[in-house]
Amino acid sequence: MKRNPRAIVYGTGKGDVKLLDMNTFKVVKEFPQAHGSTISDLDTQGNTILTCGYSPRFLIPPWPPTIRGMGCG
Repeated sequence: MKRNPRAIVYGTGKGDVKLLDMNTFKVVKEFPQAHGSTISDLDTQGNTILTCGYSPRFLIPPWPPTIRGMGCG
């Protein structure tokens, strides 16, 4: 989870990334299945979100981590 003055950004165990409004705690932006599985880390800089998570590309775990970038502006 990462917090900035306008939103709380968090990743789910299903690989989704969500932004919550700081005042209402309602989801204002969602990136469904940014990763195919768990998100292990995320960071924000301005209107950009970087995530590191797992996507099952191969049939046998452990899956290699992948990195994704998303714009929120």
